[in-house]
Amino acid sequence: MNSKSTSDLLTIVSNLGVLIGLIFLIVEISQNSRIASATAQLELAQDRREIYQYADSMIEIDSKFRRGEEVTDIEGVIAARLYESRIRSYETQWHFWINGLVDDDQFEAYQELLEGTINTPIVLQLWEDAKDIYHPEFVRLVDERLMNSPQ
Repeated sequence: MNSKSTSDLLTIVSNLGVLIGLIFLIVEISQNSRIASATAQLELAQDRREIYQYADSMIEIDSKFRRGEEVTDIEGVIAARLYESRIRSYETQWHFWINGLVDDDQFEAYQELLEGTINTPIVLQLWEDAKDIYHPEFVRLVDERLMNSPQ
């Protein structure tokens, strides 16, 4: 074999190597996207489980808030912690959404849940008092949603 045909053969082999490397990279990126999406879904499910473990306490406390009854200091702390946890969970869902790990329909459903969570006098007050601890774009989204929601 002469040097020209050897050079041509090496060029073809190196081009094939690059092509195989690109195919491998595409497969890896696809797998990583699916894994990231599954991880996001697991985290959201875990957030919901943690919130629901306090559901019985919150039903009683929520009922008191809605009837305008006094709550104990302990009940107030439980409510504040739980609502902060719920709002933080919604912020996590927002992060997943802006990074493409939660689809638009799923995020819209979460926004409706968020609106229902925040749109009570006590939670609105908690939101106003603590919204500076959340991402500014998430705060903007929530405030716009609340401004446009029926009271």
